[in-house]
Amino acid sequence: NSICGPMRAVIQTGKYSHLNGFTRNGNKFDGTQQTFPKLLQKAGYQTAVIGKWHLGTHMAPQGYDYSEVLIGQGPYYNPPMLKNGQRTQHTGYTTHIVTDLALSWLKEGRDSDQPFMLMFQHKAPHRNWQPAPEYLNRYDDQTIPEPATLFDDYEGRGTAAKIQDMSIAKTMNESDLKLVPPRNLTPEQLKTWNAAYEPKNKAFREANLQGDALVRWKYQRYIKDYLRCIDAVDDDLG
Repeated sequence: NSICGPMRAVIQTGKYSHLNGFTRNGNKFDGTQQTFPKLLQKAGYQTAVIGKWHLGTHMAPQGYDYSEVLIGQGPYYNPPMLKNGQRTQHTGYTTHIVTDLALSWLKEGRDSDQPFMLMFQHKAPHRNWQPAPEYLNRYDDQTIPEPATLFDDYEGRGTAAKIQDMSIAKTMNESDLKLVPPRNLTPEQLKTWNAAYEPKNKAFREANLQGDALVRWKYQRYIKDYLRCIDAVDDDLG
């Protein structure tokens, strides 16, 4: 399944969505069914999941000796999380926080005498693509090549392609495009964010772009933020 939550349920269970009961985002995962972490536990493995869960449950994921997961989709900055079912609060960039928690568990949390299974799951690069503070200006001096389908009219395409609401031209809101800052930043984070985006946003507003030129601007803003988010994941994976 290509959708976020249902894909995660498929991975947990090894079953198609109509069999595991989680067919769309917004469902609630039935954690009582058989999952591969439960089987590994029975086989003597120490199991953990750290990062994104997104299966509609607000309790500790079943089948794990240790869990620290984002609540719902989770924000890119300063995420509340559930640590073994108990709410905790972190300050910082979520990609780095998830990585640090995973490294901490690998180095200090697990029993080195046991085999282990860790699910290390990032939020990035999910919408709305908020980059790490150190990457807010990366790619500013570059123009990313446009895909051949940027101005596709969907002629000859199936219904799903024609009626989707995921287009560069129409779908993105001010938050996606970073025309407004995130609402959950600390004062220091907000200062760094505004220093990076406000000069670029000022130039955009003054240009008063229309038509294809506006779409091209939206694409550059989107793809650069997307790549910035991926760069943080790449760095943390090492």
